[in-house]
Amino acid sequence: MRTGGIRKERALLVRTIPWGERDRLAVLFAEQAGRIQAKAVSAMETGSRMAPLLIPPALGEFALASGHSGIPVLTGAEIDERFPSWKRNARRLGAAGIVLAVLDGMEAPAGQNRRMFALAVETLRAGPGQEPLAPVCVFLASALDILGLAGGEAGCSICGKELSGKVAVAAGDLSAFFCARCFNREYGRSRVDAPTIPTATLRLLAKLKRMPPAEAHEAGLAAADIAFVLNLAMHRMTDLLPQAAAALRRVALDRASRDPFLRRP
Repeated sequence: MRTGGIRKERALLVRTIPWGERDRLAVLFAEQAGRIQAKAVSAMETGSRMAPLLIPPALGEFALASGHSGIPVLTGAEIDERFPSWKRNARRLGAAGIVLAVLDGMEAPAGQNRRMFALAVETLRAGPGQEPLAPVCVFLASALDILGLAGGEAGCSICGKELSGKVAVAAGDLSAFFCARCFNREYGRSRVDAPTIPTATLRLLAKLKRMPPAEAHEAGLAAADIAFVLNLAMHRMTDLLPQAAAALRRVALDRASRDPFLRRP
C-alpha cells in the first residue's frame, strides 16, 4: 500500500544488523513484495524509538520511504505480534532462526513469496511447544515443496516405481533414493557401501507437507524423523539458499549424529 511518498508493507522482521555507527539495516519479508532491505536511521542511538521495535521475529506493518542510495528508509513500524514464546531460551530462538534464515535468502516470484510468508507466520503462531524443531520440520517440508526442491523421495531414482519394502538405499547426500533391486543391478552392493533408510521415513515428508504447523506437536515425530527432515533441507537448500543451509548445518549434523536416520547394512 502506498500513501504519498510512503509505502506500507505487511511483513515479518527477519533480521537486523548494524550499519555504520548510528543506523541499522533491517531485513523484512513482505507478504506481497518478498524480501526487502531497509535502512533504519539512528536506530543504534540511545533513546531511539525505532530500536525497541526491531527485534525479530516480529510481524507488523512497516512504512518505507525512497532512499538516496536506492535502499528504502524505514520510517515507522506498527508491530502486531512479537512471538515471545520463541524467545524464551536459545534452543527455541535457534529453531525460529531456521525459519527466518529461509526467508532471508528468498528471491522468488510473488506467488512463492505469498505462500512462504503465510507458512512462516503460521509456523511462528503455532509456537515452539516442547520440541521447537517439530513445527520447523513441518515448515521445511512445505518450504521445499514451494521452492521446487521436494520430490524424489517416494519413487526409485532409477526405475521410478514407488519404493516398497521396509528400507530403501540412500545416496549419502540424500539427493536420491533407490529400491534395493535397481541399486544392486546398477552399482552392485558388494562394491558400494551405501546406507539404507526406512521407507516410512521417506513417506513422512509427504505427510508433513499436508500438515498445519499447529498440529506438528501431535504428529509424534521421532528424533530420527526430525534429523532426516533437517538434513534433507540442509542438502537441498545449499545451492539455492546457502544462508538457510548454513543455519541448518549445525543443528542438522548434531541431530543426525545423536539420532541417526541412515543405517549401514
